Amino acid sequence: MIDWNELPEQLQLQLTSAALDTAALTLASLADAIAEEMNSTGKPDPSGRSALRLLATEIRNPTSPD
Repeated sequence: MIDWNELPEQLQLQLTSAALDTAALTLASLADAIAEEMNSTGKPDPSGRSALRLLATEIRNPTSPD
């Protein structure tokens, strides 16, 4: 096994960035899945579903602060 600290810094940054991108997409997919599950149960909670979908959208398309 390779020691993380022995990897070149640029490779560490690339691997970290790829891991964060994967985690963000996973989180967005889970938020969508939860919103869809809430929708399919027919329970009246439109704000919760909307909030989850907004979260998923923001994760997928982050905006930079002005």
